[in-house]
Amino acid sequence: MDFELEPAKKIIGEHIYLEHPTPSFKLATEMFNVVDKNREHILPWLPWADVTITKTPENSYGFMTGAVQKWKNKTNFEYLIHLNETGEIIGGLGVSRSDRIRPHKIEIGYWLSKDFCRRGYIKEAVRLAEKEFFSNEHIVRIVIRNDVENIASANTAKSLGYKLEGIAVKEQWNTYLKKHRDMNHWAKVRE
Repeated sequence: MDFELEPAKKIIGEHIYLEHPTPSFKLATEMFNVVDKNREHILPWLPWADVTITKTPENSYGFMTGAVQKWKNKTNFEYLIHLNETGEIIGGLGVSRSDRIRPHKIEIGYWLSKDFCRRGYIKEAVRLAEKEFFSNEHIVRIVIRNDVENIASANTAKSLGYKLEGIAVKEQWNTYLKKHRDMNHWAKVRE
């Protein structure tokens, strides 16, 4: 890639903060407990929530150590979403920059605990990520992809000003549903 990204490891917003996880068993256990409690809520959209993939806190610890390596490689930037007031983990947000042909674009993915939906936290998290990554003059395009049936995720992208550029038919295999899924492709470009 022809330029480096050096995003902040902690980004503080009004109600939440995004923080790159420093691997510890305590944090892995907390993250696992949030995923486990929300498994049915997120599993239709995010295959990694399957009990065969994320079945113990050790799996969450492995995710964190992998996230550290990917950060060093400058390809993925993983954050946990925490409440400012309590520090509680309420979700996650990842930024991917694995496309060497188009290094000027990133993709944002996110998930949120069911108990914290419809409070504006995901919108705040995406806005924080946008501000951080668009601050690099080379990033001119941010993409969000979501399953066409994930209406909440689509509504988030639309409400944040992302434009639906199209639907990729049978783009992703969904292990949970055991079928290929169509994916919305949303994008926002630097003005």
